[in-house]
Amino acid sequence: IDLIEEKHTGCCHHGSTDHLDRHIWLSPNLAKQQAVLIEKTLSDQFPHFSELFKKNLAQLSIELFDLDQEIRDILKTVEKRTLLVSHPAFGYFCKEYHFVQLSIEYEGKDPRAKHLEEVLKQAISEKAEIALTLPQYNNKGAQLIAEKLHMPVRLIDPYAADYFETMRKLAHLIADAYAN
Repeated sequence: IDLIEEKHTGCCHHGSTDHLDRHIWLSPNLAKQQAVLIEKTLSDQFPHFSELFKKNLAQLSIELFDLDQEIRDILKTVEKRTLLVSHPAFGYFCKEYHFVQLSIEYEGKDPRAKHLEEVLKQAISEKAEIALTLPQYNNKGAQLIAEKLHMPVRLIDPYAADYFETMRKLAHLIADAYAN
């Protein structure tokens, strides 16, 4: 999987020193690619379970395909919009579904006043209408900008246990924000 390099909107380092976005699971199509590699690795390590792994991969692939189609249907009227985010976790989701991620967090750190001012100007010019916050990160900057622009702030946990529910919730949060 080719990782997205975050240049201007910040990046989540997760212990790395590069500027690569590692939130690849937030695209169902990339999640499927991960599952294929996991199945191959597990089958190589545990050949006696190979058929079970292949069967599970086939089922998961169908579910991920269906999820992708469902998300596309939910978002079909709101493509090419800007999402204000407290932490840049949604790059692959945005790439997959034609959105722009505008991150408050910058270079893995909380924003300084100058950066907040730049993000505010960009959010205005790109007509962002929703701020996504994550429970694991500092959301003060996103909340401040959202308050100034009278936009809803919605909490989403990209690390939640139920992947399918989380992805549907994310799509609905975006669609609902732009529908109003």
